[in-house]
Amino acid sequence: MGKRASKQHLLHTVLIGGFALVSCTQSPKTASITANVTGKESLEKLASHEEAFLGKINELRKQVGVRPLEVKRELQRSAAKHSEYMNIADKLSHIEGYPGSNAYSSDDRISLEVEHAHTDDFFITGENIACGSGSAEGVFQQWVHSKGHYDNMVSSKFQFIGIARAGTEQEAKDKRCPYYWTTDFGGNPPDSKQ
Repeated sequence: MGKRASKQHLLHTVLIGGFALVSCTQSPKTASITANVTGKESLEKLASHEEAFLGKINELRKQVGVRPLEVKRELQRSAAKHSEYMNIADKLSHIEGYPGSNAYSSDDRISLEVEHAHTDDFFITGENIACGSGSAEGVFQQWVHSKGHYDNMVSSKFQFIGIARAGTEQEAKDKRCPYYWTTDFGGNPPDSKQ
């Protein structure tokens, strides 16, 4: 955590083609969200839609001459917890929390996962979030056509990624957005041990 003072932050405004940003006011449901979100406990293998997205982003990076991203457990846990949080709240936001509670940015969430895993923090972090499409191709197209999201996906500053999607078609009937995606990115200087 000692690197926090020198950490750079790359967060971008969400631009979702065809989907409106969602907001949520405090309710009994959202008041308990932060305590109930646990994320994926077993991250030995990516889900098929997450694996498909990893293939798409790494193919894009190859096309622009940037090395592929590697999945990092801490980033995967952060992305999974945040996608689940947004799914439960039915709210698209880089900030996790509800009115009157502690709010956590992507950098805060990633740092908490790093601390929990007893590993070194990342020098630079970034995050893409989206709601709408359930497919890797759909969310990839949303992000590739948004400058800030595209910049995160092809940045040579990032070497690591966590990818998560939350939501189901069944849940979609009662929600504004059927699926929530998060990709958390991390990077370290070339001479770093990570």
